[in-house]
Amino acid sequence: MEGEQELVLSAHPGQEPQGGWGGQARRDFIAGAVGGMAGVVAGQPLDTLRIRLQQRGCAARTAAGAWAAMRAGAEGARGLFRGMSYPLYTTALQNAVTFQAQRAGERTLAAAGAQPGLLATCGAGMFAGAVQTFISSPVELLKIRLQLQRARPGAADYVGPLGMLRRVVAQEGAAGLLRGCGVTLLRDTPSYGFYFVIYAAACSGLEPLAARLARGGAGTAACSAAEAPDRGGGGGGEDGGGAGAGSGGGGRGGDGRGIASDGEDQSSSSSALGQGGSSGRDGTSNSGTTSSSSSTSSSTSSGTSSSSSGGPSGGGSAAVQLLAGGLAGMLAWLSVYPLDLIKSRIQAQPAAASQYAGAWDCAVRSFREEGGAAVFTRGLGATLGRAFVVNAAIFACFEATIAAMAGAPAPAGAAAAAA
Repeated sequence: MEGEQELVLSAHPGQEPQGGWGGQARRDFIAGAVGGMAGVVAGQPLDTLRIRLQQRGCAARTAAGAWAAMRAGAEGARGLFRGMSYPLYTTALQNAVTFQAQRAGERTLAAAGAQPGLLATCGAGMFAGAVQTFISSPVELLKIRLQLQRARPGAADYVGPLGMLRRVVAQEGAAGLLRGCGVTLLRDTPSYGFYFVIYAAACSGLEPLAARLARGGAGTAACSAAEAPDRGGGGGGEDGGGAGAGSGGGGRGGDGRGIASDGEDQSSSSSALGQGGSSGRDGTSNSGTTSSSSSTSSSTSSGTSSSSSGGPSGGGSAAVQLLAGGLAGMLAWLSVYPLDLIKSRIQAQPAAASQYAGAWDCAVRSFREEGGAAVFTRGLGATLGRAFVVNAAIFACFEATIAAMAGAPAPAGAAAAAA
């Protein structure tokens, strides 16, 4: 989930942009990788503070307190970016695996007769979350071990990324890289399902509001143009390049990001990354980050269209996608956060040096010895804030990269998010 829950779900149906970038799936993959890396960089400082706060014995209780402790220890701002290398290296791979798994889940459910809707969306998302665990779990383990180092780079006891990998394999064997994988599986399977459902529901709820606002803005511009015709034409209509509603027989925007159909089936892939960032919800993976797909089909031969997919679609304005993604990331993290804390504690140390016999022992002892249920909220504030930071970075870079490959300017919403 580290790269998982900072997903950008943006469909690009319609004509293929000109250029040598190949099919839409390839462009989405490239843009997803770029967006995922941007999400990793943007979210790494808060992620490091989260990991520190989750550990037993941490005196700080807030992100500000953890940062003050790092400064007091002369780690400096550079220490906030420790452990970033492995999520950066693997975000594209995690995107591809999650995308393929999510599509496979959709196809399997459709073949079994499942009706498109939120339940099918949840099932396909859960399957994708389970599959990507076997990539995200080793990456997160290495990241956490690097983040918890106190030594500065160059010091005799500092261990770099490759050195940490060699140390884990030498001391624990290759199986040591999968330490905490079971808890990661328990965390990511439901959280991916929650993310996709919440994203789809949020888009459905926010898009009508965005359409009304767009119509209101277009009406205001039209009135201004009518009152002062010498100043030129008014703002864009509903089928213009913004988030307007109603292009091409029921489409939701004419800028290539809406879902529009003139009586033909369309299937579009959409990149998504997490928490993780990690998602990743972490922009790796999960968090995340990852990719998802949405299919749209026409409802009648007369040319009217409707979205038949229960999965996340790319419809709606940039602001809708940004808000929906941030909200989905926050709520998905919230739903499984106690599991994330347990996972972080398990992965922080080798089994031979760990205070805990296993995940259950970690949960019970943490509850009994560290203040009851409140222990499972340590670092939660940094995590929830990070969900929006990462989602904004991923979304802005994803859309800007798609626009660059298509030879078109980036959407205004993506530019605003980047700013």
